[in-house]
Amino acid sequence: IIGRNELLGVRYLEGGLAASRAVGRVVIRSAAGATLGYGTGSMVSPTLLMTNNHVLSSPGTARNSTVEFNFQLGIDNQPQRSVTFALDPEAFFVTSPEDELDLSLVAVRPEAFNGGSLGEFGFSPLKAVEAEILNGESVTVIQHPGGEPKQIALRENRVLKLPNTLDRFLY
Repeated sequence: IIGRNELLGVRYLEGGLAASRAVGRVVIRSAAGATLGYGTGSMVSPTLLMTNNHVLSSPGTARNSTVEFNFQLGIDNQPQRSVTFALDPEAFFVTSPEDELDLSLVAVRPEAFNGGSLGEFGFSPLKAVEAEILNGESVTVIQHPGGEPKQIALRENRVLKLPNTLDRFLY
């Protein structure tokens, strides 16, 4: 090992693969069904999707939008069969403005439009663990940048600043 030791156990990849299943592409649609844009969301409970307020800012926007899981390329570089679910803001919707937490939670209907069950994709529960991550530590980000197939950022992603009582943001 020359320089910093960045070795990880193989379980890191297995855990990342499991966590990635719960990450979906949010397709933002108008009331008429036109695609307005995309975002990334992650299942944080068996029925709740977490995304940003700037992706889903209101129950009306959520009502028209969908979440698509498995929108990614396989090991053969071919598209996988994606599975699309309707959002259900009547069952649950809460949001925090973009200038605060920039967070929205919305319920997802359990059955897909094109077959499949929401339970197949699992979830990554939210949990607060003191000192779980420190300033300067690396983080892995699973996302759909610009609506593209699912991708992962493994390197050069570091926590710059932890939230505090004056500034609730993680940088």
